[in-house]
Amino acid sequence: MNTTPINSAFLYSCAVIVGTALLLPLNVQADASDGEFLGYSLGTAYENGGQPAEVTASGNTIFVAADPSKPADINKVTLLTTPKSQSIGFISGSTSFATEAEARKMGKHYFELLRAKYSEWRVGREIMNKDFQIVEVSLVDEPHELRLQLTQDETSNQWSFSMTLGWTHGSKEAQAWRNMATTQNQAAQVDGRQQFLENADTTGL
Repeated sequence: MNTTPINSAFLYSCAVIVGTALLLPLNVQADASDGEFLGYSLGTAYENGGQPAEVTASGNTIFVAADPSKPADINKVTLLTTPKSQSIGFISGSTSFATEAEARKMGKHYFELLRAKYSEWRVGREIMNKDFQIVEVSLVDEPHELRLQLTQDETSNQWSFSMTLGWTHGSKEAQAWRNMATTQNQAAQVDGRQQFLENADTTGL
């Protein structure tokens, strides 16, 4: 029987290839631990395509996300961004219900789901209403925080469940985003005032 000696260099190459393959992550996807949630990432610019936005009292902008990646029972994803560069500071998914019981049931489901998925995150603050029922709870893994809330609309009396990813208060990432937002808000106010004066008739004023 003919046998061919196996080249030792070939064996070494195979060992290196197999060893390297074992070290590679399999199907690794970014998630809240990486600042990504519902299809968007904190600190990245939202490409809004000219869609309208709600302006907050502080001058930041809120967009209804055009192309989110979300569970089927989450009706809407919104993004809080800086006014000029549209840098994302908060990512929120929400659903509205006619009753508190429905909203609370959904909140319980997502609290259990997120606790299972992010088992290493600690439970942060809990806020109760006047009836000593929890209406807000957070999961924290610095510098990220997932906040789950139940709120009632005073006009429609509808209840809403929301879950929001942001940076923890006091983190360098949160501070950097707030500083950026403040700078852009101040610049926008100066530009707006200048534009207003240019378009106004100030004869004799």
